[in-house]
Amino acid sequence: MEQRNVSENSKFVIMIAEDRKDQALFISRILSEQDYRVICVDDGLRALQLIVRGVIPHILVTDLKMPTVTGFRVARSMP
Repeated sequence: MEQRNVSENSKFVIMIAEDRKDQALFISRILSEQDYRVICVDDGLRALQLIVRGVIPHILVTDLKMPTVTGFRVARSMP
């Protein structure tokens, strides 16, 4: 596994779309400790809204079964 310098990690934006707050917090904490920029949203609709507005993460971590909009739909919307 390639080791990244902390300042290099801070260039990467990771979006977490998860409706369970405990899981989102757990994932976010781990990634933030590695100096990644993390955006958390609590449903797929909010993730879609951000993507449409131009907030495009480098990596999307999503729950596949969420109310309103599934993680599959969010993933398919990524450019």
